[in-house]
Amino acid sequence: VEEPAWSVQLNQEIAKVKPLVPEPDSSDQLVEQACHQFSKAAAASEPPAADTREAALNKAFAWAQAVMDVTFVHESRLVENGFSDSSMYQNITSLLDSIPKVIDSIEKSWREAGDAKVGKDEEPPAVLTAWLGEELAECVHWRCGALRYMLAATHQEAKPELVTREVVDEGLFHLDLMRRVRGSREAQGGNTTENEESIEQMLAHGLWSDTHVLALAYSAELAHMGWVLLEGSKLPEADCTPGRYYTESLTRAKRYVAAVEGPLKDQGWSADKQRAAIQQLTV
Repeated sequence: VEEPAWSVQLNQEIAKVKPLVPEPDSSDQLVEQACHQFSKAAAASEPPAADTREAALNKAFAWAQAVMDVTFVHESRLVENGFSDSSMYQNITSLLDSIPKVIDSIEKSWREAGDAKVGKDEEPPAVLTAWLGEELAECVHWRCGALRYMLAATHQEAKPELVTREVVDEGLFHLDLMRRVRGSREAQGGNTTENEESIEQMLAHGLWSDTHVLALAYSAELAHMGWVLLEGSKLPEADCTPGRYYTESLTRAKRYVAAVEGPLKDQGWSADKQRAAIQQLTV
């Protein structure tokens, strides 16, 4: 029986992970976890017993989890070393970025066969969430976005030429998708307390947890770096449309400040950078 196309495609993706699998080290929990997850993905590379969506889901999940764990070992070292290894950064981002792209491709083939799991017009995070679940889908977008933020934050002063539009745009794209995986919840209105209304507003902006709030903080800082480094800190003039990063930076900074000075007040969040950014942007 011919192996299904989705299985062949995932086997090719699993093979791309293998060169980055670290040598086993029982003293390093991250390394052991990475080796274990890759072993599970490799075991799943055998031709499936049946061409079913369940088989495809299981294989896709094993591959995606292996990518996440194997790249995290190298990402941790990369951050510790100040992003000195540019080739490793490219390897990591390539593998992480491949997860939503490959899942979209496989979903498209199922849709063409008349067995779509997600509606054609659904929000972008819906496909990844349908295949990997909310937790892993959020983690994928978080890692893709946060890694680019950390690269930009590390190099913004010493090597600003490395903070490219691709870095900023892709970082913002994934940090936004991370906050949209669970969707937003519109404020219900009615007889609600002031605190309940504040929480409803947070959920409407996709702020479901501390990590979601941190994603908003990172995106505000990343947009501000884009304004400073790619738009030359240019302020809008009369009858002129403001730069995209200017608008993104101001909107995100205000949203973050509203959250930490509202529902998150006295919970240890700092808005110093965002307040400073707002002051710069509204001179």
